[in-house]
Amino acid sequence: MNIFQRSIQRTREKLYEYGRLKALAKKRALEAEAKANVTLELFLDELQQETGIDVHDPKNAPIIALHLTQFLRDRKPAEVDEDDRGGMGDHAL
Repeated sequence: MNIFQRSIQRTREKLYEYGRLKALAKKRALEAEAKANVTLELFLDELQQETGIDVHDPKNAPIIALHLTQFLRDRKPAEVDEDDRGGMGDHAL
């Protein structure tokens, strides 16, 4: 294999890897979006059951926004701890 053939081969490998990573990122983004949608629907159902607020009425949007803000504040520390368990963990660079 001469230098040009090796260069073409490396370029093809890089393009293949780029396509693979792009597809993986798209798949993960779609999964994250689906998870967020399910979480939001569950939150709205729970809010409607607990408070009796009609979540489909636009007049209740400010109240729902307040409840959602508090829900996200309460939930954020738990998600940070969950993310810290993956990756390198306690290993120093």
